[in-house]
Amino acid sequence: MSLELTAADKLLKEKAHYSGPYKSVTLRWPLFPGMNEPYYIFNTPDFGHYFVGVYSQQVKHTV
Repeated sequence: MSLELTAADKLLKEKAHYSGPYKSVTLRWPLFPGMNEPYYIFNTPDFGHYFVGVYSQQVKHTV
């Protein structure tokens, strides 16, 4: 299953209730334990980073 950027943005708005601006978006597969899929990483000006899983379509937030 693949996930387009527009769909990832929609998930960010629906699941994390974040509708503000973001500085950048990166698509990458982090080499970190527990990161088992590629993520769209939304870098926001005031709220840190939001990760949207390409396969799981889960949204995670880090500050």
